[in-house]
Amino acid sequence: MTIEHPDVLEAVTYEEAGEFVVAVVPTSYTSAVGIREHLWKHHAFPAHVVVVRELPTTTDGAVDLATLGAEVAALDESQRSRYVAPSGDLEEHLAALVAEVLDIDRVGVLDDFMDLGGDSMHVIQLSTLIMQRFGADLSLEAFFEASSVRNLAQAVQHKS
Repeated sequence: MTIEHPDVLEAVTYEEAGEFVVAVVPTSYTSAVGIREHLWKHHAFPAHVVVVRELPTTTDGAVDLATLGAEVAALDESQRSRYVAPSGDLEEHLAALVAEVLDIDRVGVLDDFMDLGGDSMHVIQLSTLIMQRFGADLSLEAFFEASSVRNLAQAVQHKS
């Protein structure tokens, strides 16, 4: 499969433990979340996306999937992205609000707000909507600390 994305220099897809994995080498800084959402939008399939510095190769030039798999297993969560659906009404409503504010199709509960394209203006919009719908007055700092729908849901529950 060819991954056409302006921030992807090269990529390889493979299956690991029944899960579709896309390892990408970015042209510059990019988030795995952004690439995962691009794949969802243009190819409509779930994928576990990881950002790597380079794709390891065998002596004949093929991608060394065994070495790549070991490297992927050693990555921390900030270098991986897997869609996790909202659970419960609050997470579902917050994910829908984040998607609305950022004008994207779907948001997972572990997706980082900034990686999805959020900025301070989006935070203000989201803060206003959360106050109107849930009565929770969250500070800007709370949004940047929470950074995901799951953490926002916890903050809203705490403030409500």
